[in-house]
Amino acid sequence: MDEEYGQRVLVNEWIGSNIADVIGLTIPEYGICNVSEAVIKNTNYNEDIDERNAGMAFYSKIYSKTIPVITRAMLSDVKNHETEKIILFDHLVIYLLITVLI
Repeated sequence: MDEEYGQRVLVNEWIGSNIADVIGLTIPEYGICNVSEAVIKNTNYNEDIDERNAGMAFYSKIYSKTIPVITRAMLSDVKNHETEKIILFDHLVIYLLITVLI
């Protein structure tokens, strides 16, 4: 991964998570960590990742037994309004990024 692009992604994820946290959205535990080459070599990860990806990284906790909301029908079945807030937050962040970059 391009180092400058990787740093931008790291900062964007961290800022977005902090904003979501501050406005009270329920989000997974998150942070920044240092991933060593040894960890990458000894981890059976099914992504296109290798030692070049070592260094600072953004992480968030993975919750088991979760299902991504990918259709309107699924969203209408959601009883928790938190999901609606997170979707709105994602759309606002994307809108802000587009308006800043253009």
